[in-house]
Amino acid sequence: MLRLIYETFKILVRLTLPIYFRKISIHNKELLPDEGPYLLLSNHPNTLLDPLLVASNVRQQVFFLANYSLFKHPVSNFFLSNLYCIPIQRPQDIGGKKLDNDAAFAQCDAFLTNYKKAIYIAPEGTSMMDRRLRKIKTGTARIAFSAESKNDFNLGLKIVLVGLNYSSPSRFRSSVFLNVAEPILVADYKELYEKDNWAAVEALTDEIKKRLGEQIIYTLDEEEDQLLKNISSIYSKHLVKELELPKEDIQSFKIQKEITEAIRYFEVSAPERVDDLETEIDTYLTNVRSLEVREGLLTEKTTRSGLWWKTFMGLATTIIGFPIYLYGYINNFFPFHIPGWIVKKVNPYIGYHSSGKWLGGLIFFPLFYFLQTLFVHLFFQNGWITLIYFISLFISGYFAIWYWQRWRATRKHWSLLSLFKNRKELVNSLILQRNAIIKNLESAREEYSSLIG
Repeated sequence: MLRLIYETFKILVRLTLPIYFRKISIHNKELLPDEGPYLLLSNHPNTLLDPLLVASNVRQQVFFLANYSLFKHPVSNFFLSNLYCIPIQRPQDIGGKKLDNDAAFAQCDAFLTNYKKAIYIAPEGTSMMDRRLRKIKTGTARIAFSAESKNDFNLGLKIVLVGLNYSSPSRFRSSVFLNVAEPILVADYKELYEKDNWAAVEALTDEIKKRLGEQIIYTLDEEEDQLLKNISSIYSKHLVKELELPKEDIQSFKIQKEITEAIRYFEVSAPERVDDLETEIDTYLTNVRSLEVREGLLTEKTTRSGLWWKTFMGLATTIIGFPIYLYGYINNFFPFHIPGWIVKKVNPYIGYHSSGKWLGGLIFFPLFYFLQTLFVHLFFQNGWITLIYFISLFISGYFAIWYWQRWRATRKHWSLLSLFKNRKELVNSLILQRNAIIKNLESAREEYSSLIG
């Protein structure tokens, strides 16, 4: 029965996450083992969605280490227990009392040794949305060595790390990039563990942090994070075109990784240069946002004729598609908006926003689709009309989302077209500012590339 609940939930997760996220891509998926035992690790910026994204991409049944506090409510305790979650105590969960995780560690030993299962762990121990790599707790290493040492290091236990890189963690229809690292074989630490248990735990923990850091984009503080976002918004696409790189998520990841490393290099070697660039970019982007145009359109290749065509096609699409959009919007209004209303009303930590919206959608879309379809069936008393209506709910809902995004893009094209007509000098000035920024970034990239070889 428990396995049936788990597999049913897994199917729902696989069906609904691609709806919530605009794009989910995974690099090195072949490194995810087909069978255990292994520990499945990831960074933890987005609460509930992190383990779901990772576990939904593996074939094997996964057990989850979860915060002890989540099990205190009888409802959540029922669901978590039925979804193979293991409560793990943290100091903040038990009011600073002495931790007692012996039962949890014993369960992990049994699942890994006797059943060769996979166990998901968030080794940072807490979920925070900002792009940081936090201290890795030693619990993962201790669980790994506990299982391997009891099997004389012949268990073959692996540690598989997955880096989660969200474009915008709290937003609906954002994207996420999963980056899988080469697994760590715990038996490689046998000799060190037999000499000094704690030294082995620290060494494995350090290796986990190193490999996890290589799979994610992380910054040291909010100022560095904002600078990285600003540079990436202006420079990443330019760099892909300039170097004729394939338009793949892994290329975007590598570019952002290199930009991050370059920022840290110049923050030490030439802090004034970084400050000047930061000011220059902030001024430019502030001007762009005040005009309500899309930054990527401000290039010398953007022409009025091209904008006319894009604007015309966008307006034609929105006019022709408006009836379908209106139908989809009305029929999906309540299940689409209720989860967001609840999240705003409850006002939890922002890291729970996406999880709350997704979970709310998982509840309210089936509920309202069922009630609306039932009403249509009772009203028309016709099976074909009922079936067509039910199918139209999905199609029109997707169309409504696409339509709204298309309309927003058309508005930005129209705004820029108006600027070309009425404030051409300002547009040309912004293009010159953008070109100057890219020139400075190109110079910095060449300098940094020559230093690192």
